[in-house]
Amino acid sequence: MGKGAVFILLLAIFVGYFIAEDFTYRQPPRHPSLGEFIEKAPALTNIPLEAPFPYGRYRQPLGSFNFSARPYQFLQWKRWHFHSLNTPEWFIGLAVAQLNYAANGFMYIVHKESAQVYEYTVISPLAVDVKEFGSSSVTGSTVWQNGNDHIKMTSKKTKKGYTFVIDTNVNMHNRHTDTDHKVVIHAELKLDDSLALLYPIHSPGSSTEHPAYTHKAAGQELEGTISFDDSYPDKLIGLGVTDWTSSIAARITKWKWCSLSTYGVEGDSTSRIGINLSDDVYVDDNGVSQENGLWVDGKSYLVGKTKFDMPPKSELGTGKWKVYTVNGSDSIQLDLEFTPIGTREEHLHAVLISSDFVQPFGYFNGKASITDKDGKQRTFIISNAFGVVEDHYAKW
Repeated sequence: MGKGAVFILLLAIFVGYFIAEDFTYRQPPRHPSLGEFIEKAPALTNIPLEAPFPYGRYRQPLGSFNFSARPYQFLQWKRWHFHSLNTPEWFIGLAVAQLNYAANGFMYIVHKESAQVYEYTVISPLAVDVKEFGSSSVTGSTVWQNGNDHIKMTSKKTKKGYTFVIDTNVNMHNRHTDTDHKVVIHAELKLDDSLALLYPIHSPGSSTEHPAYTHKAAGQELEGTISFDDSYPDKLIGLGVTDWTSSIAARITKWKWCSLSTYGVEGDSTSRIGINLSDDVYVDDNGVSQENGLWVDGKSYLVGKTKFDMPPKSELGTGKWKVYTVNGSDSIQLDLEFTPIGTREEHLHAVLISSDFVQPFGYFNGKASITDKDGKQRTFIISNAFGVVEDHYAKW
């Protein structure tokens, strides 16, 4: 087969994939709850997509998530690697999103006292700027290189588990002063308990089951440095979040998301608190997102059904959000109010692909409560905790 014929074949597969499904969003089929935590994660290497997967929620991340996909499923394969870093002075969000036919590398930094925002974002056609993407969050590295701009997120094995290592050297734009600055970050996030979810995805109207894997962790201890324009580095001491995902995704996907890491006050003491909540994705037949989690001093707990009360679409970055659990009998109760101070947004509307991504950042206030099997309750007050919410629609 000549090069011209190969090109035409690949183009036909590419276009055929995008026009094969209805462009109208339909709620995907919901599955029964995946149950309580499983302590030990399975090893998954080169499993055919047709094979049964050990779906469940694990306290440990998967060491690998390799599967054998057909060539046309390459376009359905979506991956991203996100971290947020939260210190008393700074909030930093960074990610690489790998869609195979394109990729997005971004980072934004909020200086809390001045509310100044630095940002970097690049769309990479054919994902040529993604130099490496590991087979799981704890195997290999995620490497983005666009000219002199470099983002690397990797993990290293330690005696106590894993540590995520983040290195960036990126030219960023200050929205407020309209100036550019070279920003260099080196940071390490210690991994305690995880919420590692292996979930079955069905496209609406299809009986075919595809796997999705996402590894969430929040309230992770953070140490590192940040420097601007080759100045002497400032220390980064605080908490962080990990979100690593790989899935054979539905053609049209949407979700709402809430993420924060902070210190919660319980009487005279404080504890590391991490929260990860979502809706419209990974939802069971009772409406419970299977990736809802709470971390207290590194220990992960599963959270029940939650509700997002959102402002109108035009006010997502200015109006208040409320996120809370809805079943009063659950052992974990959350009641949070979010006040944004800004957003990171991406809006793309083309014939075959479309995306509306809005990630407001700002402050959470509220409380988190845990009731143990003996009826003893612990309540943590959350005050001015910096974090993000998100509203995302993707036709990809």
